[in-house]
Formats: sequence, structure tokens, C-alpha cells
Amino acid sequence: MKKISCLYVIVLLALLVLSSCDDSQSPIALGRSLDLYAPELALARPDFMENISDTALITGIVGDDTDVATVLVTIENIARQWRNFQGTWQTRENVNSEWQPIQGEWTVIGTGKYEFSVKVRVLC
Repeated sequence: MKKISCLYVIVLLALLVLSSCDDSQSPIALGRSLDLYAPELALARPDFMENISDTALITGIVGDDTDVATVLVTIENIARQWRNFQGTWQTRENVNSEWQPIQGEWTVIGTGKYEFSVKVRVLC
């Protein structure tokens, strides 16, 4: 009987500790750091079924309720990647190469909302 009472006390104390966690102080509480809403992306260009030569201009708007840290652009069957990382556009030949800066636009249009434009080379 003492073992069961002791177990109840331990479980009760553990529940008390876990339920009283302050989300800003405790690593086990999720609190405000849990983002429940997905970011939104709206492409303005290229148009659906638009003919593209060797380069394409990709434009659009991206936003999130908190902030957008990175936008990664990949094209099916092309190893090259493009990304906007902290407001700077970059590209790399493949996943094993280093990111190199390129020209592109990244404009704040609201809280956590950005308008972007980047030229991508689609031929290998």
C-alpha cells in the first residue's frame, strides 16, 4: 500500500510540475513557439502553361503570420536551386554545392508579407 501511495504522490508531483510550465522558460512547453498556420504563397508569374525559353521570371507574394525566413525554389528535373535567405537571393548548382548570391527582389509589403521576383535559368 505504501508503494502505491508513493507512486501516486510521484505522479501527482510530476503532473503538477509539467502543468505549471511557463512557455517562455521551459523547454518542454510548446507555448507561442508552435506555429499552427501554414505560410501562403501566390505566384504571379510565370502564367500557367506560359512558354519559357532558357530563363523564367518568377514573381509572387509570400507571407506567414510570424515571418518568412526562407523561400526555396526548385524545378522538377533540374538540379539547380534558388532561395531567398533573410532577404538575399542565392542559387546553387546542386545540393552539394555552395550558395552564391544572385540578383532578385524581396520587398516587405506588410507584417510577415513579402513581394518577390527572381530570374531562374531553366536550361541545364
